[in-house]
Amino acid sequence: MTIKRYNKILVGTDGSSLAGPTVARAATLADTESAELIIVCAYTTMTAREEATLSSVPAQSVKLGQVPGKASASQALDEAMSIAERQGAHVSAAILMDAEPAAALLETGKQFLVDAIVIGAIRDTSIVGGFSVPLPQRLSGAHIAMCLLSARLPVLRNRTWRRTS
Repeated sequence: MTIKRYNKILVGTDGSSLAGPTVARAATLADTESAELIIVCAYTTMTAREEATLSSVPAQSVKLGQVPGKASASQALDEAMSIAERQGAHVSAAILMDAEPAAALLETGKQFLVDAIVIGAIRDTSIVGGFSVPLPQRLSGAHIAMCLLSARLPVLRNRTWRRTS
């Protein structure tokens, strides 16, 4: 007899190329556990003018974890749902939240009474010549370290590689 560890799993997305593997890992875990998957995307409110000029901003200048504008967040959430469904997960909720990423994860986790949070961690080969650095510095946004300290449930880290030239 297999003991089910998780009934509800939470994952955040920011629509970046690093978020995709993390969502896929959370979705695979949710499918394996027959658990519900909740996806949250935190964003910062922008004026219509700011959103209109967003397309002229280089993608690499957008900080990981912080999605500028509700329209971009909605697109990131749609992409994450698509990834999760391809992995066979049942997405029970997809949330857009105007909040800091860590706060959005923790608040959503409390609201849905999740059993685990899956976060992405970066192994950036441009940092210290590819040597291992402390966990909070590898997380996709230093604010996510708050989840490790504040969550009263398992926080699963998915290591994602980002190579720079």
